[in-house]
Amino acid sequence: MPARLADLQGNVNLGIDNTLAANTSANIAIGNMNTTDSWGIAVGSNNTAKNNSIIVGRDNSGNDSHVIVGANNTATTPRYRQAIGTGNFVFGVHNTVEGDGSVVIGRANTATSENPHQPNTIIGNSSTAEGNGIVIGSSSMATSGNIAIGNYVRAIGTPSAVDPNNIFTFLHSDAKRGADSLVSFGSRQLTGVAPDAMTETSTNAVNGAQLYSVAKETMRHSTVAAEPYTYDIIVTEGKNPDGSTKYKLKMADNYVTSKIPTVNSSSNITVDKYREFNTVKDNYYVSLNSDLENLNSAKFIHHEDPDFVPSYDANRSEINGDEIRFDNSQDRLSSSLTAQGVYFNADHSTSSLQSGSLTFKNTIAGNTSEFGANGFTAETNDGRRIEFSSNRIMAGNQQIHNVAKGVDDTDAVNMAQLKEVESKITNINSDVINQARSYTDVQVAKVGAGVAALAGLHPLEYNPNDKWSFGVGLGNYKNAKATALGAFYQPNDHTMFTIATTLGDSRSMVSLGANVKVGYQNPSLKTSRFAMAQQIKDLQADNASLRADNEELRSEIKEIKAALQKLQ
Repeated sequence: MPARLADLQGNVNLGIDNTLAANTSANIAIGNMNTTDSWGIAVGSNNTAKNNSIIVGRDNSGNDSHVIVGANNTATTPRYRQAIGTGNFVFGVHNTVEGDGSVVIGRANTATSENPHQPNTIIGNSSTAEGNGIVIGSSSMATSGNIAIGNYVRAIGTPSAVDPNNIFTFLHSDAKRGADSLVSFGSRQLTGVAPDAMTETSTNAVNGAQLYSVAKETMRHSTVAAEPYTYDIIVTEGKNPDGSTKYKLKMADNYVTSKIPTVNSSSNITVDKYREFNTVKDNYYVSLNSDLENLNSAKFIHHEDPDFVPSYDANRSEINGDEIRFDNSQDRLSSSLTAQGVYFNADHSTSSLQSGSLTFKNTIAGNTSEFGANGFTAETNDGRRIEFSSNRIMAGNQQIHNVAKGVDDTDAVNMAQLKEVESKITNINSDVINQARSYTDVQVAKVGAGVAALAGLHPLEYNPNDKWSFGVGLGNYKNAKATALGAFYQPNDHTMFTIATTLGDSRSMVSLGANVKVGYQNPSLKTSRFAMAQQIKDLQADNASLRADNEELRSEIKEIKAALQKLQ
């Protein structure tokens, strides 16, 4: 399923097509096609982590408290697994582990056990361990508690039995007890062995320098002969097949005692003394101890032909105080185990597991990946960085595909959700704009109608006898109508106060005004319309009186003319 950071059960699913078992909690799946169940942690691709297993890599499978790092590893627990099992630790690729408590580091290794109390340990490549076996090297095998060290080494079977009936008195009880298991070095040299005391009770190994000292001391006494008048030892000189001198020593029949130098064991080599049955001669056995101590280093080289020097590309292994190292020059593979971590080197790539992180590097592409306690980071040579950590999440300037729709407030959203929101916002914007336009048109229409109604109010001409005047105005603009009422007061002919308002709407328009004439006014011309009308009326009356007088004068003149004519 697509990436989901967390759910109510504490499960973490970050990636694509991961499967977290139902009704379980504390599962963590990071990557692609991982499967987790019951506290499982899977990081990478196509991993299966069940029952408290931790897996990092790809194509790995672990079903019960296993730790796997790498690719194509399988760790299973038999049906008889008991509750005391501690799980397996697997680091590498193509490893197969069956049983409890095994540790496998490397590539293409197989660890199996039919007993849950017999864990195996493998460090190397293409090796096999069975029944509490330990393998350090490549293409090697150890069974039944045996230890194989080196490449192409077989530690199979049981140690050679020690004759419990030997009667050599210089052999202590350990020589009769036998060994629990065997260690095989594959016919290889063991170098860097520190010198140790060679005592009767020592089980430690001796080095070549000590043996050389013994041989040198022996060469000083290359002439072997019985002392004069000594009849307890008989010396017989002969020749070996290679031409060297051979001395045969024989105890005389009357031999009573023997002066034999003390040979001591060391921490790595055991020297046992015993006396043959029914004889008085002491024999010494020198053996390499099963537990080696104070060794500077051990180097192993695979010899395809023991008679020739190994080729430059032979498999090599080395154990020293600082690290355990395996080199395969032919395949360009190497691995090492140090106190600081585990390191793997392949052709053009390196991997390392340290206390705080798991790191992968590709020297050709220049890419680096790292798994740490805080999360996962990856960086390419061109500076792109991917990070999934407790501090932040970075996608390296890349697209994230197949993201499910977010549900909770803290979930991520995908493009489909953003486009849906964008579409809704666009529709909302369109609706809001249309509503705003319609609202604006209505309001503008109301304002226009109110202005038109107010514009229809006009005061009447000044009348000193009637200083108040009132008006009503009607206005219409588009679909809006308005009514306006106004009042005008003129205390004199050059001052006017006005008040007006609109009706028919909750938001009425109100207008207040004061008008004053400013400037010089000729008193002789300071006549109102009403005063002029009265003057005109008076003038009309005077004109009528003058016409009547004129008519009377005309009549009198006419009578005078008529009288004069009669006098003539």
